[in-house]
Amino acid sequence: RREGGEKMPKQNKLKALLAEKQLTMRDFALSVGMKPDTFYKKLSGKSEFTVSEALRISAALNDSDPREVFVT
Repeated sequence: RREGGEKMPKQNKLKALLAEKQLTMRDFALSVGMKPDTFYKKLSGKSEFTVSEALRISAALNDSDPREVFVT
């Protein structure tokens, strides 16, 4: 959460996790079986991640609870 109890938008949370782990969006997208352009669109909020994608992303980030990344 941000200062004052504000929730971080899920796309920003995912971007922050990728940066923290020093992962490029392109390499990460490919590692979870997504086309980079599709990943970019979803990360920018133009479309939603599927449940299957969210589970794969959470597993790749070693985050056992996808809600921590994808639920605002």
